[in-house]
Amino acid sequence: MDQLQGIDLTLDLLLGLLLALLMAYMDHEGLGHAHERYNQALDHYSQNLDLDRSNQWKQQR
Repeated sequence: MDQLQGIDLTLDLLLGLLLALLMAYMDHEGLGHAHERYNQALDHYSQNLDLDRSNQWKQQR
């Protein structure tokens, strides 16, 4: 089950990166916008990872 959650989080991150690259390609502002989207994807991924670790710790106690 944990491996599936990890795969799901990884897919979320990859989709976020793909979206960021697509937005940068289509956007006239260039890579500044893509960098912002990349940071949002990383924040989303790290928050989910922290929440998952917190839940695992609570279950072990």
